[in-house]
Amino acid sequence: MYVGWALAHLGIGLLRDDAWTVAALPADSVAVQRGVLGKEEILAASFPVEVSQYRLSVPRYVPRLRRGSRAGLPHHPRH
Repeated sequence: MYVGWALAHLGIGLLRDDAWTVAALPADSVAVQRGVLGKEEILAASFPVEVSQYRLSVPRYVPRLRRGSRAGLPHHPRH
């Protein structure tokens, strides 16, 4: 979601030929990152085990694509 937002931000700035919109992207990205880390910290304080497991299995911004998976969904081997 956040990567899509950043790409949309960049695309709109480029399409409108608006240097200020493009120039604001790094600062906006830093603000989003800080917000994400803050929310993760709050969740980790409330659900330490679950958040730790979640962090190990789910990348923060870009999904890992594994062979045999579709759109980042877990791979289920055939029986």
